Amino acid sequence: VASVSLVAMRLHVFVRADLAHELSAIDTGYRATGIGHVYGNKGAVGVALRLAGDSFAFINAHLAARPEKVAERNANIADVIGTMPLGRRGGLELSDRFDHCFLFGDLNYRVDAPFQVAAEHA
Repeated sequence: VASVSLVAMRLHVFVRADLAHELSAIDTGYRATGIGHVYGNKGAVGVALRLAGDSFAFINAHLAARPEKVAERNANIADVIGTMPLGRRGGLELSDRFDHCFLFGDLNYRVDAPFQVAAEHA
């Protein structure tokens, strides 16, 4: 269906051949959140499409690393969700632009608790 890249981030979206006639509105985009919001070592890539009348967004993100950078990670993802140039825009966040939105990747969030404590709350 589509592929998009930003530095080392990649996203390839495939669809079964028997569903290809149901595809429309294919779009790709990316948002760099690295140094100066220019360098793409951090950020996200995305593919959007309509399939059988429903709209879908697939977002592969790589956020700031290290335990002490939670605020930076949160800012990265807010930036991606709010400004990723993908699908219909109009000031809407990604989750409001699509019927189905999938966010995945190297998000770098960590559970800061001993294993037993984390397991009890899972």
